[in-house]
Amino acid sequence: VVYIPIFLALLIVFYNHVKNHTLLTQTLTVIGNYSMGIYLIHVFIIMVYRQTPFVDIVNNPSTFVVSYIIVLCVSVLSIYLISKLPFSSFIVPIPSKKAIVNKKD
Repeated sequence: VVYIPIFLALLIVFYNHVKNHTLLTQTLTVIGNYSMGIYLIHVFIIMVYRQTPFVDIVNNPSTFVVSYIIVLCVSVLSIYLISKLPFSSFIVPIPSKKAIVNKKD
C-alpha cells in the first residue's frame, strides 16, 4: 500500500526532469515503441551474447550494466532492421506513427 504512491510520485518527478531533454525523450520513446519486439527477441540476443568468448555475463556482476546496455541496443537495432522487412507487422508488432489532422472551421 505504501510502495505504489511512492513509486508514482517518483515517476512523476522523473517525467518532469526527462521531458526537457529531447534526446532522452526520443530514446525512451523508441524503446517504448519497440518494447514488445524487445521482449520477444531479447532472449535470443542474450543467448548469442553469452556465446561470445570474451563475455562473462553469468557470474560477473561488475559487467551487468554494460551487458544490459549492449543487449538493449542490439535488440533495438534488430527490431529496427526487422521493421524494414515487408510484412514486418506480422513478425513484430510496432505501433505506427499517428498523422496529425488539422481541422479547418
